[in-house]
Amino acid sequence: FLMKVKLEIRHYMIFFLSILELIGMFKYGFSLVFLHVFVALLSALLIDTIANFIKLKRFIISPSTIITGLIVAGVLSFDSSNHLLIAAIASAVAVLAKQFIAYNKKHIFNPASIGILVVSIFFTSAVSWWAASNIWLTIIFGVFILYKLRKYELTLSYLIAHSIIVIAIAIFTKSSILPNLALTNPYFVSFMLIEPITSPLKKKARIVYGSLVAVISLISLQIFPAIDHSIAGLLVANAISRLLDKRFG
Repeated sequence: FLMKVKLEIRHYMIFFLSILELIGMFKYGFSLVFLHVFVALLSALLIDTIANFIKLKRFIISPSTIITGLIVAGVLSFDSSNHLLIAAIASAVAVLAKQFIAYNKKHIFNPASIGILVVSIFFTSAVSWWAASNIWLTIIFGVFILYKLRKYELTLSYLIAHSIIVIAIAIFTKSSILPNLALTNPYFVSFMLIEPITSPLKKKARIVYGSLVAVISLISLQIFPAIDHSIAGLLVANAISRLLDKRFG
């Protein structure tokens, strides 16, 4: 007989992220990229397993940790000679942040983002978003996840605010609009912006949150160009996500 398996959003995300990274492996060099992904995943799972055993006295492999490792691997560049070290450190920091920077037993910051931010500060050219090499497939997967999570207002508020600001910047600086619109990152929007735990629960709060991520990220791009602006904007918004729920709930 066939066993009926209930799929959660986490299972879909693991599948979609794995497909995108498998495409990247064939595009950029299978052995190089496979090792990059393997090290990021291994580091995330190892640190999470140890932390869970210390806290709960039992071994647990969490699907969310697999997602964190896959996102870290898919965002960080594999071009540098020390890319394996960078991936391992980023995954370790991400999992430690998830385990120990929490409120009411829920992590405050998007784990992958905080790991990526830390290595971006200490290593140059750490971020490449290579897993989004197939843009259209990334968008299709993102639309499916958005449909499952029903966080339309969050995504739309981000995209609208982001588009308005970059168009205004283009007009003010008399530059081309299309390259500025290309700053919109479909991988970020699809897999990181709408993470359920670190984004607001209330509808109005989500609208404010999405707009804030867009505004803060574009400000960050001007002030801290060496740090990925999407990551910076998301982490700042993560920090006030709970407050937005209280204020606009």
